[in-house]
Amino acid sequence: MPTLKHFKVFHKWLSVLVGIQLIIWLVTGLYFNLMDANLASGNEHRVRVQYDHNLAAFDLISIANVSPSKLEKGDNDASFDAPIKVEQIWLLGKPYYHFVYEAGAHGDQKRDSELFNAVNGENVKLSPPQVLTIAEQSYSGSGELSKPILRQPPFDDYVAQQNPMWQVDVKDENNTTIYLDEVTGQVLRHVNDDSRLKGLMLKLHFMDYGNTGGFNHWLIICFAVATLFLSVTGMVWLVELLKRDLHKRLG
Repeated sequence: MPTLKHFKVFHKWLSVLVGIQLIIWLVTGLYFNLMDANLASGNEHRVRVQYDHNLAAFDLISIANVSPSKLEKGDNDASFDAPIKVEQIWLLGKPYYHFVYEAGAHGDQKRDSELFNAVNGENVKLSPPQVLTIAEQSYSGSGELSKPILRQPPFDDYVAQQNPMWQVDVKDENNTTIYLDEVTGQVLRHVNDDSRLKGLMLKLHFMDYGNTGGFNHWLIICFAVATLFLSVTGMVWLVELLKRDLHKRLG
């Protein structure tokens, strides 16, 4: 059976553990209040990529006449799932169809999709020069952009992203990196040293040392239990001290 001595040992070690995290919360909370939100967003040199949506200039093919590459590879109808969504998008001034076969509730969750030319129906895969052009259009700084590289998850700069992304590094004063969607070429995120610092502070604040991208994880649950035990052992210790004090007064 645990004795008062055991409760004291538990209480002291738990107070160290909880105290360290409380200090981290104070420091990170102070940072969030003092930080420059624009710099910390990573969008210091980001500009919106816009195209002239002039559909009249194009003779679009019917979506029904587009043949997904999965069928062309010989997949039978029983194993092939029709797209759950088809959207028209613009890429470098031209229209495309984006066929989505599988997608999560959030954009960073795993997705299965293809891109097709909306004029001739051909399956399209982005080339590094195309990706570089889109990245250049989204960047207003004076830095030099490197050759795009297709990366696979996980990503240190975007821990929640479960899909491959194009990565374009920029040689500028803030070490900017541009991430684009593998299939659509959409600019997903600009990251720089300021936003990386913010990401580190978020990791410390939410105890996300396992890079889950959120705060509902086992470590923070264990910390909550540890905090509860700290309160319980503290109360046991306090009650025992009050008992001793009462005995001294009465006896």
